[in-house]
Amino acid sequence: MLVIVYMIQKLALGLDATVSNVALSFIYGGDIIDNGWFLLVIILLYEIFYLSAKYARQRVCESVLLLTVLYMAVALVAGMSLWWYVTCTAFPIGIYFSKYKTQVDSFISSKYEYVSSILALVFVLTLYVGYSINANGTILYNIVEHKFLCNLILTPIHCLFFLCMIIVLMMKKSPESRTLQWFSTIYLEIYVLQGLVFNSFNNPMWNMESRYLFAFLSFILTILLARLCHPTFVTIMSNVKAK
Repeated sequence: MLVIVYMIQKLALGLDATVSNVALSFIYGGDIIDNGWFLLVIILLYEIFYLSAKYARQRVCESVLLLTVLYMAVALVAGMSLWWYVTCTAFPIGIYFSKYKTQVDSFISSKYEYVSSILALVFVLTLYVGYSINANGTILYNIVEHKFLCNLILTPIHCLFFLCMIIVLMMKKSPESRTLQWFSTIYLEIYVLQGLVFNSFNNPMWNMESRYLFAFLSFILTILLARLCHPTFVTIMSNVKAK
């Protein structure tokens, strides 16, 4: 589904969608699927979990963590782009959270205000530091020499605290919430169509200088487009399941 959506967009823009171009997109070497690295990495992480659950049944969490760190180390040594591995820490975090969910829920519920405040504070602080390190003209940009190393350390921290913030915020939201139920019906559409919307807005034709306006319009249009395409997605997925 994702490949089809991106291919239609690229064809509409006049891009040559050859077989090799599509294949290379899955390893971030083509230009049909934007961020094609994600497809390979998510499959790899699923394989890590499968192997851990099959061969390390008593140490699944530890095995997932070890193999994920091993993959990150190999990717780093191989000189792969930072995004190939730096956010992978979210996967073992999710596995550990799933294992200790009852204890974590109990702890957070008893100290919700403190936990949520600390998470938000650390996330904003590390995000600001990360931005300052990479933004030309800031004090940290001029002071910090090893920017790659700092990004390598800070980005997993962003990922960790952002993930924890989402978990904490969702704890206060009932699963029966109409908003959550509504979004749960179009999550696949949002996932598939968000890149299409981003690319549509992020081009010289719109000349959208404000990144805040870009983010806002992209969010709104993604939701609207996802809802509009929902019946089509339902039909396609129903036919796939039937076969």
